[in-house]
Amino acid sequence: MRLAIAAATLVAAAAFATEFLPEAGPLPPTTMQRLLVVDAARAGNRLVAVGDRGYIVTSDDNGATWKRAKVPASPLLTSVRFIDDKRLEMTPGLTR
Repeated sequence: MRLAIAAATLVAAAAFATEFLPEAGPLPPTTMQRLLVVDAARAGNRLVAVGDRGYIVTSDDNGATWKRAKVPASPLLTSVRFIDDKRLEMTPGLTR
């Protein structure tokens, strides 16, 4: 019984992740409300936000719409800043 519950939980979590957080591309507003965003940076109209599980999301219209950047999985990203108009610096969280 416990195994069945664990399997069902994993399937539900995978379905949630696929439904609400695509690997890359546009994100619905409800998805942005659920993401754990830790920091954001602005350069002109471009916003870049980072957070849990290495998520990187971008907006080119002052946050009206968002896209998830296609990046390899990583741990928590805790900060982001623009070095110049085209380059960013991101800091991962500490891991044990």
